Amino acid sequence: MYVSMVAADLTKRVAWGPAIIKRIYGWNAQAADLFIQFHQKLDVATNDVPAVKSVWAPGSGAAFGWPFTEDLSLTECTIAISTDETKYVPVAAASGLDLTCVLDTDHFFDSAVHSIVGDLTTGVASKQIWSEASQAPTWKNRLLRLDLVNNDTVDVAFVTQATDTANVNDKSSLVKVLANGGTFTQMFGKGGLVPRHFQAPTERKGCTVRVADLTAGFVGSTLTFKAGTDYAIRALVQADA
Repeated sequence: MYVSMVAADLTKRVAWGPAIIKRIYGWNAQAADLFIQFHQKLDVATNDVPAVKSVWAPGSGAAFGWPFTEDLSLTECTIAISTDETKYVPVAAASGLDLTCVLDTDHFFDSAVHSIVGDLTTGVASKQIWSEASQAPTWKNRLLRLDLVNNDTVDVAFVTQATDTANVNDKSSLVKVLANGGTFTQMFGKGGLVPRHFQAPTERKGCTVRVADLTAGFVGSTLTFKAGTDYAIRALVQADA
């Protein structure tokens, strides 16, 4: 598989799951030397340290080509163009590189159909991934990946519901119990997850993740939803035509 970047691409998500980087080549039209970085994450921020040593791209119109003879295996991958070798320092607008990356992955991030909802730094107690209305009359969205953070002092349950409105009785799609201070990533494969809940006479097909208390008798009782900002929720969604 080939992924290309142009000068306007300062970062590019290339894989939302395991990937093997085989080769990278291109040329640098900028006057200054730049550095190509492979980050093992989907969101890259200034001063982030790349997963491996940065690759040098000499300036002043020089070509470059770097084969990875033993392959470079990453759990996920975003390519970033940096002015600094050891950490990510963004280049100016439209001052990146023209390059091609050769990789193997079953989890290619296609910006035409893939989108990220939420982040891992904003504190929330619920996050709507898509609305019920967006799925009518047929399913258009699939949940490919869910990242959860619990910064609370107690264990909680992350409940994925098909209803826009909080439903204390709906535990049908996905429940993940997460210990205090814990993080979790759930991958749903290429087929993805589509939450469904039947409330006669309507079949609910939205997707909202809510945080609930682990009250006594949690499995058999109604849900008590949490408030506050001790949790983070991020989802990767695929939109089908």
